[in-house]
Amino acid sequence: MENGGSSLEAKIEALLNVEKQIRQLGDVAGTSKAVTDIVQLCLDAGAWATLNEQILLISKRRGQLKQEEGLTCSIHLEKKLSSLPLSGCPPIDLRT
Repeated sequence: MENGGSSLEAKIEALLNVEKQIRQLGDVAGTSKAVTDIVQLCLDAGAWATLNEQILLISKRRGQLKQEEGLTCSIHLEKKLSSLPLSGCPPIDLRT
């Protein structure tokens, strides 16, 4: 884990536990808030690999929601994430 190691990992794990409980209750707004907080922690720490891992994990979990709830949650999250600053994001090599 980059820049912050176990502290970042512990915070993410705690938020993932909260996100799971909220998601199981069907609270779309609460789920999106927990996910946004996880993403923000990774951005603040500059933990780009961790951010990628968490996005993949969360997207898989979103598949567990009912289709309508999952779509609503995804749209809400996309709006939130589009407003986050990505300054300092390393360039991505898109060549395959």
